[in-house]
Amino acid sequence: PRARVISEANLAEVHRPIFPMPPMEYGGPEIFDPQQALGLVVAPYRGRRLIFHTGCFGGFKSIQTFFPAEGFGVIVLTNSMSHMLETVLPFTIFDRLLGVEPAPWEKRCREEMNKWDALMKSLAGDDGNTARRSRGTRPPHPLSDYAGRFEHPGYGPLGVEARKYGLAVTFHDFTLRAKHDCDDSFQTIADPRGL
Repeated sequence: PRARVISEANLAEVHRPIFPMPPMEYGGPEIFDPQQALGLVVAPYRGRRLIFHTGCFGGFKSIQTFFPAEGFGVIVLTNSMSHMLETVLPFTIFDRLLGVEPAPWEKRCREEMNKWDALMKSLAGDDGNTARRSRGTRPPHPLSDYAGRFEHPGYGPLGVEARKYGLAVTFHDFTLRAKHDCDDSFQTIADPRGL
């Protein structure tokens, strides 16, 4: 038997738009005027009400997307962050289910990833793996002073280690180079598909 866990009135409140959001980076004309609801995003999609929420953490990406009036949705859960599958897959499926001309989701996402690749290259320093930084500056303290293990109850441990090239910052399974920028500031550059 089916059981109701939330009243219709409360669910409507959860889905009620509260404030506007900036346009989606690669949403295209099909998704416009996104609004933040209570933990969800509400937006028109080809004349229908779309509700969705994305997430990523520690190498995992997900999206939950659904059309309440049409009674269907798609959830994509992945154990990789080096893709845009959470955009391409649900919206490609939706276009087919809605019987509309498919939007070029894969092409758009490839173009967006190419922009990220170009940005990462433009920010690369001498070794191609660190941010362009202020030249000729030195940290005010020895690198060993910045080293340590830091813990947060929601995010877990983060380690900082002094190495020849600068600092190594380890977060879960990811290790990033951090080179001195200025004063007590260090910069890391990560491929957004990988972290």
